[in-house]
Amino acid sequence: MHIAVCRACRLPYTQSRSDQRYCSAACREQGRSLGVSGGVLTRDVILFREQVRRLARRGDVGYRLLLFELETWFPLPGRSRRWGGGWRTTPHYSLNPFEPPRVPLEANYMLAFISPSGGFRYPDPPHHMILVTFPEHMDRVPALVQRLAKLKKTGIKQQSDTAVETAQAASLEPPPNPQPASEAAPHQAEEQDDAEN
Repeated sequence: MHIAVCRACRLPYTQSRSDQRYCSAACREQGRSLGVSGGVLTRDVILFREQVRRLARRGDVGYRLLLFELETWFPLPGRSRRWGGGWRTTPHYSLNPFEPPRVPLEANYMLAFISPSGGFRYPDPPHHMILVTFPEHMDRVPALVQRLAKLKKTGIKQQSDTAVETAQAASLEPPPNPQPASEAAPHQAEEQDDAEN
């Protein structure tokens, strides 16, 4: 038995299962009605969710985020840990139910929406850049280790209003389809590191 904090009412309770997230059926329903999958719902996550939903168009199924300084799209390709601790292979974050991003730094990210066909679109400037204020520890993710170390030395610079053009010119467009399973191998090390902790 383990003491945990309910993700809906924020009160402590004794878990009957290791994957239990809510103290009661009522809190579980409340959590589902908030339209957020995974981790703890904070004010920052709610504000981010509402901003993304305002920018989304009817028919958009998900979104991706680009951090220019790392030249990396999130979520990472292949099987990757997501916000709240779960693992998914979907090449984007879900809009419904809303899936907050798991990103390594508090920074401005470029936002791209994903259509059901896998195509993507950028919101019009200045809304194509979005601030994420709830980063997660990702220093042990093999695909990010060297890039994060280099970035910590140089620091984060603010991006200009021409971020969309820069991304397209640098071929940093989000891949339309998920990476094949053979390319997901580097992320298995992330899973092993997390299992050791």
